Amino acid sequence: MMTDQLFPTGKFTYKVGEYSPIAEIFEDGKVTLTLNGEVIVIAKYQVMGEIIEVSDIEGSYASPEYGIGKYLWYFAGNFLSFTLIEDKNPARQKSFAVSWYRVQ
Repeated sequence: MMTDQLFPTGKFTYKVGEYSPIAEIFEDGKVTLTLNGEVIVIAKYQVMGEIIEVSDIEGSYASPEYGIGKYLWYFAGNFLSFTLIEDKNPARQKSFAVSWYRVQ
């Protein structure tokens, strides 16, 4: 399958409704979401093959009470896509339902 593919890092953007946050994925297992220059979510992630687990840590839009979200991930061209496995966080589900485009 795609388990030999490395999970991409860098800056990505995506669109949910009228919002287009910037997601910056770091190699150390951290993701920050920024909207209009404000960090709205800091989350941590762990990749195990083709599965990524994400949990919010802090931020004005963060919802740590929902715990871990689990997704299949796929990266092709400059697009990072996710398929829901399990996630109780409705806002994160919306963010992960669309493809993220690498901008840097």
